[in-house]
Amino acid sequence: MIPQPPDLARDPASREQRENFDVFLSRGLPEQYLHWIKSELNHHQIAEHFWEPGEEPAQVVARALVFDEESREKGYQVKSTWCFLEDLSADGLASLAGDTHVMIANSRPSLDLWLLLHFEEVPQGIPRAELARALRQHLPDLRRDIADGALLGRFTVAADRARTLGVEGDLATNVFEFVEQVRDSLVAFSPGATVRI
Repeated sequence: MIPQPPDLARDPASREQRENFDVFLSRGLPEQYLHWIKSELNHHQIAEHFWEPGEEPAQVVARALVFDEESREKGYQVKSTWCFLEDLSADGLASLAGDTHVMIANSRPSLDLWLLLHFEEVPQGIPRAELARALRQHLPDLRRDIADGALLGRFTVAADRARTLGVEGDLATNVFEFVEQVRDSLVAFSPGATVRI
């Protein structure tokens, strides 16, 4: 028997099809952050679906539910469908969440909170303007700094800080759950892959 060349030898798990993700999000900072995650995790099986002008969070989630059901009925391999929302209350989040494959990544009051947690702890009650100011101290040119890797190596600390904040109160985020799911999908597809986030 002729041995396989090293570059073709693969672990059994890596023969599995890479999982697909669908993400419903607004343009701007959420889009920029998702592009960075896709790039750093080398996981391009993430399809973007942008909010329609004037759509409310409940409408976005309803559209995502229909899309997810139709994709599964057609036999597409979808890991999960996510909706990136901002400033949704704990009660609002609970009312939209259901026993489906649609997940909600929410940052209250905004995605600025999730990004700032990469650099420092954030106390409950901080005004929204102060949150944005504190983030600009770490990321003066937000889009460029994210693209240039300013968040690299900071994910675990940010996720721990987000867990400490919890889901109640004026400040909360669970964006880390989406990132963990994408990261875990990558590791399952490519055992031994280097995860840089």
